[in-house]
Amino acid sequence: MSEADISAGLVLPYAAVALLGRGGAIGTLLIIFMAVTSATSSELIAVSSIFTYDFYRTYVKPDASGRRLIYMSHVIVVCYALFISTFSVGLYYAGISMGYLYLMMGVIISAAVIPATLTLIWSGQNKWAAALSPIFGLAFALVAWLVTAKKECGDLGVACTGSNNPMLAACWFAVIKAGGIAVSTMPLLRAKELKQHVFHFLDDSVQIQRCRHAFVLMADPQQLTRQLRHSSCRMRYGLQLVANRIALWN
Repeated sequence: MSEADISAGLVLPYAAVALLGRGGAIGTLLIIFMAVTSATSSELIAVSSIFTYDFYRTYVKPDASGRRLIYMSHVIVVCYALFISTFSVGLYYAGISMGYLYLMMGVIISAAVIPATLTLIWSGQNKWAAALSPIFGLAFALVAWLVTAKKECGDLGVACTGSNNPMLAACWFAVIKAGGIAVSTMPLLRAKELKQHVFHFLDDSVQIQRCRHAFVLMADPQQLTRQLRHSSCRMRYGLQLVANRIALWN
């Protein structure tokens, strides 16, 4: 297989045909068809719901009837379907492959990792850090991505910007800068405002215990202590796993 075929995501079809012949090709086609239709359907429903209920009914027409909301949802589904179809065709003719998109996803969304994590596990996270750090982290990531590509290859073509080093530099800058911004924006709130924004995921007398495949609330300080100890072990294990993966990647 050529590098272009691998980047285009043709490893699965080649492997299926080599192992199963024509049946493998048909099975791969069915799998890809179901995956694409399922993902597209989910995106269409999500976008239409967000725009209809979170934007249109909240800010444009709060007294909209149910029929009007359904009509707007259908309109958004059609418009978004046309948009993603046109955008996909544009990516194809621009030479953007599946491998390029996979790497680019890290550049775009890595800036939200630290703010989202701190929102869940840190009571001191504030609205400014959660709102601003992903935006500034993405800006730093894009700058690091393009500067690294320019220094390594001398141009900003698809082949150079899609290589490993520029993408890796962008992902690291996104995570580190967004994390730094999330922590450094803490003093932006005064002491009174900071006290109002403290968020407790679990109350002091409440802990979560798994029972019959569900979560039930129980007041048990000893169990809470054991749970926190296990959470600490899981966090250390997760950090070690991330470090090992990064070392193997490099």
